[in-house]
Amino acid sequence: MINLSINGTKPSRGKCWPGLRLRKVALGGSGSMARLRDNEEVALVRRLTRVLTLFVACLALSLARGADDPRSGDVRAKIVAPKEGAAVDEVEEYKGQLTRGGWPVVVVRPLIEGEPWYVQSAVGEVAAGQFSGRAHFGASDTPQGAKFVLVVLVAEDKKAAAKFKAGTALNGLPADLPPSREITVYRDAKRAAGQPPRERRALKFAGRTWLVKAARRIGPGPNDFSDAKDNVWLDDKDRLHLAITPADGGWRCAEVVADKSLGYGEYVWVVSGDLPALDRRAVLGLFTYENESREIDFEFSRWGDSTKPNAQFVVQPYTVKGNMHRFDTGNAKVLTVSLLWRNGQVRCRCWDGGDTSKEPLADWRYTGRHTPAAGRERVRANLWLVDGKAPASDKRQEVIIHSFEHKPVEAVRDRRSRP
Repeated sequence: MINLSINGTKPSRGKCWPGLRLRKVALGGSGSMARLRDNEEVALVRRLTRVLTLFVACLALSLARGADDPRSGDVRAKIVAPKEGAAVDEVEEYKGQLTRGGWPVVVVRPLIEGEPWYVQSAVGEVAAGQFSGRAHFGASDTPQGAKFVLVVLVAEDKKAAAKFKAGTALNGLPADLPPSREITVYRDAKRAAGQPPRERRALKFAGRTWLVKAARRIGPGPNDFSDAKDNVWLDDKDRLHLAITPADGGWRCAEVVADKSLGYGEYVWVVSGDLPALDRRAVLGLFTYENESREIDFEFSRWGDSTKPNAQFVVQPYTVKGNMHRFDTGNAKVLTVSLLWRNGQVRCRCWDGGDTSKEPLADWRYTGRHTPAAGRERVRANLWLVDGKAPASDKRQEVIIHSFEHKPVEAVRDRRSRP
């Protein structure tokens, strides 16, 4: 008769199961031969059961992993536009499709080693699985040809998606959110309008060139940042003014960026205004920035809560214990802020007024592992709104930067504050 046995080899053409082959067994009429036949059949059934169990388990695991694996062909989200290799402007519309429920979270990353993913503005509506929005690909001075990667993550629902705030930097894609396939696009500022890009506004302040940020719904916040002279200007004393102003039913914020890296050294600002009365949702930032995990900040804000201290020094990421020092400046209307940045360490100080020979309001030293390396950062100053919400007072906000100075490390005498 014909019997089946498993030998672990690949089947010949036409065989029905991997690892099985046909062989002939001569069966006699004796009882011993019959018992041999029974034992072989029982062993075969057991071995076949083990193979089937292993196959089913592997198949189930493959399906579980592959259902949301972009390489499996069965993805939860698809990017309909832009297409792979498309040319995009600074702000570009995207369209997508969800295949099996959830809520989209759109992220963009510059195609540069070490750059994080940046969360885009929240998707407001999903209809029959379809959604759309606008994504930011760099800034107005991003060179043509710069590449970016666009991905849609699928959160469980809209509430879960809302945890990802626009402008947040992610050092990696969350493992628990299924991603779409990555779409690579490149910047071509001339493509959208068919004309040369608008020249970015620049101004001279404190002996340096500063570029004025102009972008819609972008971090921090997200907010609309304007390069209008109502938001950023120099007065007749060459002092730099930053303002949050109402416009088009919303609010416009202000930011300036130095045109080149200054590197290690001491960064000193003198700022003024009605600081004690600054709106609880407004934030004044004086900082060095490469990306959101390589950043050193002085931030003046109560972060929407009028009971909080109004100032802090931070070495990002702020979520790490020991990376932030909060304090209050009281009724001071003029502040001097110093960030002394060396290789592997930072010293941050703040004084009431312009006299730095007296005891500072705060003196904080940081030597942790998140001290950034110099070389790709830019120094910035901005005035913006927490979560992009309108001022609680519904009033215009303004601060004045009287001066800015950068001293190279070798020129800095690190005076300790008086005991």
